[in-house]
Amino acid sequence: MIYARLAPEQEVEQASQPHLAEMAREGLRTLCLGQRDITDREFQVPFSCHTVARADCLEYLLAVLWLCFV
Repeated sequence: MIYARLAPEQEVEQASQPHLAEMAREGLRTLCLGQRDITDREFQVPFSCHTVARADCLEYLLAVLWLCFV
């Protein structure tokens, strides 16, 4: 699954595949992390969603607390 997300020119698969295969043979689960630089525009959409969700959670928490202590 992780290799399908890699750019074709990356040599990460050749370097990591033997290690991942060995861990899989031993029954170990693995977590693969990656990173890339993103533009401001790519950042703004999820950040805006996070900001709205955070505000909604805070409003809900305050409403629950208000009901509990009134």
